[in-house]
This record gives sequence, structure tokens and C-alpha cells, in this order.
Amino acid sequence: CRPDADVMNKRKGNRTLRERLGECTPLMISEMKTWGLSDLEENDGPLTEFCEHKRIPKEFMVNMVKAGVVGVLHHPALKTPAIAWIFDNPHFGIGCKLRLNPYSSRMTIWWKGRSQEHFFGEQLLQPSSGDSQLMIAEGESDALVLNFFGIPAVGVTGATVMPDPKITHYALSHRVVGVWYDADDAGRESTVKIQKHIADHSSGVKIVEGIGSKIPDGMDIGDCYEKWEERFSKYAVSEL
Repeated sequence: CRPDADVMNKRKGNRTLRERLGECTPLMISEMKTWGLSDLEENDGPLTEFCEHKRIPKEFMVNMVKAGVVGVLHHPALKTPAIAWIFDNPHFGIGCKLRLNPYSSRMTIWWKGRSQEHFFGEQLLQPSSGDSQLMIAEGESDALVLNFFGIPAVGVTGATVMPDPKITHYALSHRVVGVWYDADDAGRESTVKIQKHIADHSSGVKIVEGIGSKIPDGMDIGDCYEKWEERFSKYAVSEL
């Protein structure tokens, strides 16, 4: 079998991208927010391209940047600026995942933290009153789309990721939770697994099944919104 890229880089004496990026400091997090707002104001950068690609209004994304959920990173180690997904919760602190291509979710790297330690959009969570509704989406983009519809949502940062029991309990206890993953075999299989995971590690949670059951096979929330926009947004709200 072939060694992975990090192993090959170390053998050649090259540093990995994460090593070249250095430490993700609070100052860098603050700068990423400033760069994110600048990107959206000047209509020039990866966040603007992402909004146009996903049909998400920039006015909404400005609010996400101000809430500390999204930013943009300029760094000598990067060929071009990257979108920064920013995370923060009381158990694992600050995390940062970089999306290196505004048009592809496959080109990402965790700079600080790990997938299991965070839900995307966790900073937006409001205290639960016992009947607070929350949708769990697959990935950052789908969570953003649902929040744009006015549907409280957080994203699991990978279809097969089972969030740490501590953050699962913190984020989901005493809520009515719907899981809306991709409409494919992997998404359906992961839906069953994470429903059980949530039930096992959250107090007083109610899990609602059947979310997203009518979207076409092989598509996700973002795909449907890009294709049908207003009609799909009304369907999503009715599912909630």
C-alpha cells in the first residue's frame, strides 16, 4: 500500500500544510472574521464565490461571520485564501476547519480540533426550553442552508462522524431533534446510527424520524436548494 501524503512529505523533509500554517490563535480567529466581512463587502474572495455557488445571500453570510461561525484565512502557506469554518464549545474550545476550494467540500483540512469535538454552528445554539426544535444536517453547507431558511440547525462534520458524547449531551439534550442527511445509502445508514448515538448520550431528547424523506435519491439539502430554491425552502419549513 502507498504511504499517505503526510508520511511522504516527512520522508522528503517537507512540512505538511498544517505544520506550515502554525498555531491557530485567538488573534487569527479574530482576523479571519475581519477578512470574511471584507470578502463579502468587496465581492471578491472565496466566501463570495461560495455564496454565489450555493445561492446563499451575502447578507445572511455576514450575520454568520459576525456570529463567529465563518471566516476567511489569508496565509503565506496557502496559494489562495481559504474559507474558515469556526467552532467553539465549552468542552473542546475553539476549532477551525479550512475549506480550500469554495466549489468543493472535498478539499478541506482541520487546522485546529477534530470532527468528533464539534457541531458546525454550535455557537448559534440557544438554551433549550424542553421543546426546542433542532435539525442535524450532514456537513457545513447544508446546515447553513437550513439556518438561512430560519430552521435552527447544526451540522455533523462528516456522514460517519459520531460526535463526542460530551458535546452530544451539551448540544442536544432536552430538544426535539430531526436528522436530515443525504438521500443516499450512506446517508440513510448514518441516519440510523446517529439517531441511536443521540438517544444514548442526550438527556430528555426526542428524535423525530422521516425528515427529508421526499427529496430525490442521491441528492442533499444543498443540491435541492440550488435546483428548486423557493419551492424547496417551503418544503424544508413544512418538514420542520
